[in-house]
Amino acid sequence: MKTAIALVVGFFAFFSALKSGAVSTSNISTTTSGTMAPETTGSISASGTSTSTLEKAPTPTTRSQIVLGFKSTNVTGRFGDLNDDSKSPSKGLRYNGKQEVFAGYRMSNNWGGFVQITQYRREFNESSRNGWVASDPSFSLIHPDLFKSDSLTIKGLLRAYLPYTDRSKKQNIRQYAYYSTQSIKMANGAELTNQFIPRLFAADSYVDLDTRFYLEDRTVYVQSINSWSRWGLGQWAQAEQHANAPTGYSLEIIPQIDFIINPATFIGPRIALPVFSQNFVYDGPRDAKLEQARAELYFQMSL
Repeated sequence: MKTAIALVVGFFAFFSALKSGAVSTSNISTTTSGTMAPETTGSISASGTSTSTLEKAPTPTTRSQIVLGFKSTNVTGRFGDLNDDSKSPSKGLRYNGKQEVFAGYRMSNNWGGFVQITQYRREFNESSRNGWVASDPSFSLIHPDLFKSDSLTIKGLLRAYLPYTDRSKKQNIRQYAYYSTQSIKMANGAELTNQFIPRLFAADSYVDLDTRFYLEDRTVYVQSINSWSRWGLGQWAQAEQHANAPTGYSLEIIPQIDFIINPATFIGPRIALPVFSQNFVYDGPRDAKLEQARAELYFQMSL
């Protein structure tokens, strides 16, 4: 939770400095994301994705460019679980933070790639469980846009995770994903983006709740408020196929707002509101009740 508090304090400091002048919102990436790490011990999981944002390949360019940035996702536990103990399904999780650094290169022909390294911070009611959690790094292959017009862009990237953690090495876990993104620009600074992500998990052995195949679909509508802010409304649907358990499904509605610090940096709160839940989804709500909602603070900075 300390990370989230620090980001909030930093936001207000930046925001105060911005009030004296306008900031352009052009060429700002409105979407980006990663995966939340499962426990260091336990089943192979469709490691829960941030509730806030979408993964987005760097903007195409006619010249070569460096891809470099930092993302910070800070999520509370589910509201109804915040007072749970370590024996509960939530294990008393109060805060789940994800810090990502990515670096790579995109050529003038719009092929490219980047490496992403992620660390997680988890805090529980039982403080002895608090700590940093390592995650498998990943390599993403960027390809040229499949289609681009003045209003519609269809793009994607292919991602492979490199076994690094003890669990991934022991079980020889291989994870592959493809991020397919469609964006429609509208009048008055509005944009509608959909992202469809199939994710495959392969391993030498499985337990019943291990994830074999995972699908997520996100749709986000974003509307500019002024030169330094925008609001949005999104949905996050998940389907998770397990090794030997019923397939899990969940759907959440996510209102959000972003405060734009400069054309490459923004911060904003989100809240995930459960609409549907059936069976087990690793990072999904247990049921469609308000007590299974959770809050998030997201920060992104890039070149």
